[in-house]
Amino acid sequence: MESVEENYPDLVEEAATVSWDDLSVTSNPAELRGICRYLSGVSDDEGLNEIQRKVRTGDVEWYLNALLVVRGVKDTEGA
Repeated sequence: MESVEENYPDLVEEAATVSWDDLSVTSNPAELRGICRYLSGVSDDEGLNEIQRKVRTGDVEWYLNALLVVRGVKDTEGA
């Protein structure tokens, strides 16, 4: 499988400059619960608003990588 960086170089370059002011945490319940697998201190049985709040306290680049993994665009080795 080719890497996200190879397939979407413009997206990766743009993502490097993204901040929380530029995007919102997903409101998709399945994606949020999937992200919980990779974020310590967050349980997938917490409320969605609480999960979003905790995710937003973290690093944007980490969040984007985790979201790509959860969506199946990127494997965990490349995260």
